[in-house]
Order: sequence, then structure tokens, then C-alpha cells
Amino acid sequence: MTIVAPDTVDPALATQPDAIRAWHWWNITDIRRTSKTICPVGFANLVSHFLQDGPPSAPAELD
Repeated sequence: MTIVAPDTVDPALATQPDAIRAWHWWNITDIRRTSKTICPVGFANLVSHFLQDGPPSAPAELD
């Protein structure tokens, strides 16, 4: 698994920078506790399963 360090992320290099309003480095606890809208719905569960079980054998369907 590749871990991305927060200081290596550069929003200026995004392919669609006009869609970036702000960026924030989240841990799973922050994602679960936030009152902000996180897309896709269920993202925290998706990440938790990935961290626990590894990547899925087939792409996951998102709501």
C-alpha cells in the first residue's frame, strides 16, 4: 500500500483545479465525526474496509 504524506500533495497540480475550493488532510476519525458533506456517501466505511481487508477484487459501486 502506498501512503501519501500530506506535505507532498499540491492542489496546484490537480487536473481540474477549478473544482477545488479547499483541501484538508483527513484521518478516518475526522471523516466519521465531521458535519461536512463527504462524497461518496459511505466514504468512511469504504476506506475502513480497504484499510482492514486490502483492495477489493472488483471495483466497488458507489451511491
